[in-house]
Amino acid sequence: MHSYTSYRGRPYRGAPRSNLSPSNRPTHADLMGGLSDKLAVITKPTIDRIDNTEVKIEDFRSIASYNWLEDAAKPTIVVPGEPPVWSPPAASFQLAPDSKPDYIDQNRAHLDKWPIEPLLQSVKQMVPSFDLSSVDIITSRNNLRKLLRFVLGTVVEDYFRIDAELVGEALVLMRWEAAQVERASQFRGYGANFKERCAKPVRDDSPINHRTVTYNLGGLKFIVGCHVDGQVKAPPVEKKVTADVKTVKATDADDLSALFTGLSVKKTDSVEAFKDSTLRYVKDGVLCPDSATLELHTRSGLRPFEYFEAYAQMHLTKTQWLVVARHNRGYFTMPAEKRSLDDPFFDEHKAKLQDALKRLVAVLKEMKKVVKENGKGAPVAFIFEGSTLDVMPFNRPEKLPAAIIKLFDKPVEA
Repeated sequence: MHSYTSYRGRPYRGAPRSNLSPSNRPTHADLMGGLSDKLAVITKPTIDRIDNTEVKIEDFRSIASYNWLEDAAKPTIVVPGEPPVWSPPAASFQLAPDSKPDYIDQNRAHLDKWPIEPLLQSVKQMVPSFDLSSVDIITSRNNLRKLLRFVLGTVVEDYFRIDAELVGEALVLMRWEAAQVERASQFRGYGANFKERCAKPVRDDSPINHRTVTYNLGGLKFIVGCHVDGQVKAPPVEKKVTADVKTVKATDADDLSALFTGLSVKKTDSVEAFKDSTLRYVKDGVLCPDSATLELHTRSGLRPFEYFEAYAQMHLTKTQWLVVARHNRGYFTMPAEKRSLDDPFFDEHKAKLQDALKRLVAVLKEMKKVVKENGKGAPVAFIFEGSTLDVMPFNRPEKLPAAIIKLFDKPVEA
């Protein structure tokens, strides 16, 4: 039974623009750029479209990560790279408002045509045996968060677009934003300056880390990419110095990583190119342990913090730590609030998240169904302007490169 409405052959009637739109929200014209007539409509899932069985993340593992090399002449990623190290000052401090340009979508800013490529290439670089053809959904966490707000009915003024295409049997959801870099044209808060003050990049030329995880949820196999704000390092290991010989006591690889983090080592990167691609890579860094991943948020002390939003965000990629730093006009009181993903504090949000995940799975299955019916090599956009997800096809000047499609070939058995 179809759980969406088909609009083949019907002209599109655009939703009216809201007078409440903030200046950084995409306009109707932005969202509709390059799109054709409406193909179908997906509504918020009703009880009859939801499987009442409990859904939970299973078979979770981190499989890859990368950082963009900011000063490279050509698009280059560092694999696996590392997140900045959480190292806040003990005393409270004052910060100026954010004023520098900041990324909205770093992947598209560096690789506009195929922003999903670094995720796929880094996975195959780090886990060559990983079978991309076995995956149902490949997406950014940002897309999943938007869809969660849609199914919960909490995005009345938060318009969005998600571009999608079927590659093999996988539904690839690509993040879409009206702009890739946020300019300092209006007050943005203090978040970027706080991260700069409290999280030290392992490499100054590649400070932003992107992590990729895989898991099963509600009968679907996912690959999800996300931005990691920071990592919690283990306490410094004990070092003994005898004459000219230094010995280190370390219990695990994390301690050794902590020891060498921050050392200034002059080296020349060896840059290699991915096969049949313009994207290049440098091998450097360590895949951050799941137990060390950190999400950073800042909030005015006069405003409440949306703990459910943060908990859902962490849950979608099993990010372990949440830091909420509160301030009064940029004066941050330390230490900041810090909670783990399994903190009993979040128990009150678990029932709501369970309901949201059931609805999310239902919508993703409908999205995959309508894209599959539209055919391979035929991208569509999912448009939200206040009530439903409108499905609209579009023609892309260039097809998905063969080099990317080939990554979905089944790995050759050794």
